[in-house]
Amino acid sequence: MIYPFAHCNFIPGGYGAWQAAYDSLAEYVWEKEPTTQTYYFGIPLDYADDVSATTLMLAFEIYDSREVCALPLPSPISG
Repeated sequence: MIYPFAHCNFIPGGYGAWQAAYDSLAEYVWEKEPTTQTYYFGIPLDYADDVSATTLMLAFEIYDSREVCALPLPSPISG
């Protein structure tokens, strides 16, 4: 099992745009990444009454294996 996690910062009011983008990504993940077990996103309780105002989020994912992507990853951009 693989447990990647991240601490994310948002510009105040930016959470809604992220959530809208994630909703589309979630459809792809469940269809194309069969090793995905779950995703979890947590925000501070200070924002429980107004999630869209949060400036922080803890995110983690659980995968069955290291092979988390069904498609080849793009090559790094060199400059």
